[in-house]
Amino acid sequence: MTNLLTGVEDLLLKKDVNYEKEEKCIYFVIAVEDDDAYEMKFFSFENDQIILFSDYGEKIPEDKRLIVVEFIVRINNMFPLGDFEMFIDEGFVQYKISNILKGAMLSEEILDEMVNDALFAMDISHPGFMAICNEGKSALEAFTIVESGLMNKYQVM
Repeated sequence: MTNLLTGVEDLLLKKDVNYEKEEKCIYFVIAVEDDDAYEMKFFSFENDQIILFSDYGEKIPEDKRLIVVEFIVRINNMFPLGDFEMFIDEGFVQYKISNILKGAMLSEEILDEMVNDALFAMDISHPGFMAICNEGKSALEAFTIVESGLMNKYQVM
């Protein structure tokens, strides 16, 4: 396990978060309101880069995948620190954020920022994914749902 993942492990222990670890990865689940939960995975491929993946959790039906790809292109502009990506053959969607520390120490603030950014992205985008998969909405309609939900939730003018 890399030094950065050891730092992640130390911070998760400090925050009393249950996790599982492998050689290059630490997995944990974050529960959010409305009974949703997102699996988060920290990876470190090099000692100076840490990557957080947050899984959407549901497989996108094959007939909705191209619509979801368009939706992802539209919503990715909303997130300056990370982005959504989809494994089109498998139908899995995840949000990815990375941080290159270049010799800096992994702090609790950096870890919190990465996790909070992923939670924010997953939380506000979830209604759009659901609108496409469950209601047959277009990518533009789903984006409009997300945009209006964001404005209502955060009272953006």
